[in-house]
Amino acid sequence: MVRPKHRSKAGERSLSVGALLMLLFAANILTLFALLPLPWLQKAFLIASPFCPQRPAHSVFIGGQQMPIEARMFGMFAGALLALLYFTARGQLGAAALPRGWRLGLCVTLFGVMVFDGTQALLYDMGLLQLYAPNLYLRLGTGLASGVGIAMLLLPLANLALWQKPRTTTGLFTGWQDVAGMAAVQAVLFAVTLANWAPVLLPLALFNSAAIITIITTLMTLVWVLITGHTARFTRLRDVVGYWAAGFILAAAFMTALALTRLALFGSGPLG
Repeated sequence: MVRPKHRSKAGERSLSVGALLMLLFAANILTLFALLPLPWLQKAFLIASPFCPQRPAHSVFIGGQQMPIEARMFGMFAGALLALLYFTARGQLGAAALPRGWRLGLCVTLFGVMVFDGTQALLYDMGLLQLYAPNLYLRLGTGLASGVGIAMLLLPLANLALWQKPRTTTGLFTGWQDVAGMAAVQAVLFAVTLANWAPVLLPLALFNSAAIITIITTLMTLVWVLITGHTARFTRLRDVVGYWAAGFILAAAFMTALALTRLALFGSGPLG
């Protein structure tokens, strides 16, 4: 694709107006959701419902209350967001090098343990393979592992798709010390989730909701960039704002459609 070397002032203004309109629309969606006359914990259940069966037997209970999302999927979404925050704190948010070498091996392992445990749990329930009894510790732990793997792929792919000059020489994790740091922060989330301390229920539920919105918005932003033919064209963060707002709007529409479909087909209870 041939990129224009410069834009007209009118083009700059129209882009700014379009971004502003997208931002206002996205802000209206957030405002309307915030004003829904429902407790915030119930709103967290709504946000998770398009992606999770929300079965009590597969979920962590805190203070006698079920978390809005099952343990494994909480690990996947919350673990991915926590990993992204960790990479940001380490100055690696702009990294665009896909995992190679030992990093690729680490990424495959992080996904592999989740796939193995999830498959074994399914076969166990079907009475076909019973290597060990599934439990919440393994569901949460392997979910967190896969969440790190998701972040290791999503971040460089997003940078490659957005920027004209992505930092393809910069990779995630500068060494095993960085891996140990990631393991430590994920272990804290693991411990807090299973501590059965009632005050953390709502913060964890809201963190999970933010994680779902962040991941789905990122994916929808990349879809929108591809649809509009604007891949690898951005040089400034402010130029991406309108596309992120459009991604959020698409994510909200997608999640709402899935939630309404589930409600129409299966009702408001857990699936399975």
